[in-house]
Amino acid sequence: MANSVEELENRIMELEKDRRNRLRFFIQYLLSPLLVVIVGVIFNWQLEKGKKEIQQLQIAQSMLTTLF
Repeated sequence: MANSVEELENRIMELEKDRRNRLRFFIQYLLSPLLVVIVGVIFNWQLEKGKKEIQQLQIAQSMLTTLF
């Protein structure tokens, strides 16, 4: 049992020393949330652009009914 505990401790230490964990940390905790925010902003911008176009068409339609 002591041997397996030491083996597990060694494996954990190797994983913590691994440089890939730094890259994983960067991607998981910094880059991923930033990308989610960017995608959300782009999506929201497209929705607002569509709403503005619809609003302009409704204004133009109301003007045409008053003119004719």
